[in-house]
Amino acid sequence: VKELLASMYESGGRVIDTAALYGGSEEVIGQALDELGQQNDFFVATKFNAAGAQFNGPLREPRADEITAAASFERSLEWLRGDRVDLLFAHFVSSVDATMPLMLDLKESGRARYIGITSVQSSQYPDVIAHMKKYPIDFLQIDYSLGNRDAADEVLPLAADLGIAVMVAVPFGGGRNSLFAATRGTAVPVWAAEFGAKTWGQLFLKYVIAQKAVTCVIPGTTDVAHMADNQVAGRGSVPDEAQLRRLESYWDSMA
Repeated sequence: VKELLASMYESGGRVIDTAALYGGSEEVIGQALDELGQQNDFFVATKFNAAGAQFNGPLREPRADEITAAASFERSLEWLRGDRVDLLFAHFVSSVDATMPLMLDLKESGRARYIGITSVQSSQYPDVIAHMKKYPIDFLQIDYSLGNRDAADEVLPLAADLGIAVMVAVPFGGGRNSLFAATRGTAVPVWAAEFGAKTWGQLFLKYVIAQKAVTCVIPGTTDVAHMADNQVAGRGSVPDEAQLRRLESYWDSMA
């Protein structure tokens, strides 16, 4: 992790996205940044747990052994070895109403520079949209890729209208919907060189980055070579409107 973060910083990467639920991610990242002496060199986003929160449906009664959102945040700071985070997300759409007062307090006190909500399920978009209109959030983390463009219908335009920054998750798809699985054995189209994409990873990321509502994209990896390839997508040109439509048509024809 230290090697990855050091290489990432040298090549211009600055955003780290983690969460209390990502195993030992916060603790490992905090230790790595501390040992590198780079605690203040990255923009760190994390997500806290909320007792009783579920991916779908209403909040349920928390179990006795479940940690509260406030305690989860304090634990995140301890693991990340800092006294504040750049961005704090409510991890579950179902927990937003219950945790928003705490999130607003943490922002007011300066312990969370920005606050936001996350979703990677299109079935939750109606609730996401309602929360975007109701609360003064700074960031939205949403799923979006060349093969999953549902967020472009309403969510991304609304974020642009409201001035909400957008952090894109799963830009390569995931699981059975992996974009790389769909392109295995297929060469990158020659015309992708028009906007500087030499690999499928660069093509997929440049497609996302080119969306006007998108602020940043988080293509998670533990591989230094993959990270370096991803970083290339953040340089040079990106597809214009005509090229974006061409990419979409090309992808749809492959499906």
